[in-house]
Amino acid sequence: MFCGGATRIKEHLCDKCTDDSPEFLALKESLLGAKGEKGKTLAAKRAHDEVADSVAAGEAKAKAKLGQKSIQSSMYSGKSEACDKAIGEFFYGLNVGASKVSHPLFKDLVEALKTAPASYQPPTRQRMLGDLLEKTTDTLKAEERPVRGEVLKYGGSIISDGWDDVNSSHLINAVAKLLIEQITRIGPPMVVQVVTDTCSVMKAAWKLVETKFPWITCTCCGPHVLNLYLKDLGKIEEVAAVIKNLTRSPTPS
Repeated sequence: MFCGGATRIKEHLCDKCTDDSPEFLALKESLLGAKGEKGKTLAAKRAHDEVADSVAAGEAKAKAKLGQKSIQSSMYSGKSEACDKAIGEFFYGLNVGASKVSHPLFKDLVEALKTAPASYQPPTRQRMLGDLLEKTTDTLKAEERPVRGEVLKYGGSIISDGWDDVNSSHLINAVAKLLIEQITRIGPPMVVQVVTDTCSVMKAAWKLVETKFPWITCTCCGPHVLNLYLKDLGKIEEVAAVIKNLTRSPTPS
């Protein structure tokens, strides 16, 4: 709060309020028209309050228009943008597929880094190829040991998505080589058909297999095609409405 003459109050106004501006002239007129020192002081106070309210309202309006955030909110926003930038540069700089951001391993990595202390330092290349690699390998082997034991005891099938490897490199030659090696191991005359899914990598591998063994026919997986067909069928509006209204039967005790 400030009480004083028109000239003094003018110093508290914005730069646009020059000596001949309407705002300043109106303020000066109201002050000079006041009677007595008390009236002059009260008029100055009222004028100053009006100007202060006007300036405050203008600032509030400008902040609302610009969506100005608090200092803490701005800091968090800046840190989030820095994280996005670092992740984006890592993925695109190393040619890592963008789909990997939804991989559980990447999500686990992000969650682990959130709890890391400020003094944490990422492992060096020597550690990645040394004790850290050995520790990780031992852990994964221990987790798969029960499954591996069952497969070796009762048999099993090797299943691959057939798309790419961890470096997003296509596996056309690798898949074809794997199929050819297994056919050779079993005995080429004993194999007449190879059945896989219908992704582009598998279709390309078919040609390599059929070139190597002209009597072998490569075809798509019937159940896989049926699964895709049912999935598309379920997207039809009328079918989706029926599925949505279905209720699961209680499991018998």
